Amino acid sequence: MSNKARKMEKDHEFYCTICGNKGIPVCRTGRVRETGHLKKLYCLFCNRETNHAECISGTGYDSEMFQKEKEAGNFNSEGTRILPFLEWRHMTFHEVEEVEEEDSLEEWLALFAGDSNKKVFQNL
Repeated sequence: MSNKARKMEKDHEFYCTICGNKGIPVCRTGRVRETGHLKKLYCLFCNRETNHAECISGTGYDSEMFQKEKEAGNFNSEGTRILPFLEWRHMTFHEVEEVEEEDSLEEWLALFAGDSNKKVFQNL
């Protein structure tokens, strides 16, 4: 197998950002594009040229990640991203949950020890 054929082996798929269906296969070789690159292609389901997200299996942006992004509503009605992919991914998967205030010692004592055993726990 030639080097050119090996380069084309990578599984590049394009998904329409409007309808979510898999688009026409396009052979990709050469330079590496940013994660989730958008390319204008003709969509057979929408019957017009739309943005298609480039998904590459085994990378940070495959067809599963595209579906998550589409279902989360990160594409507007024109098929462009509302937030850049990396920003959306960070907000979606790395959000810090709000931490509730810790209960006071008095609340814990009242809950577990009751009024009669409070003195025992306070001496600890």
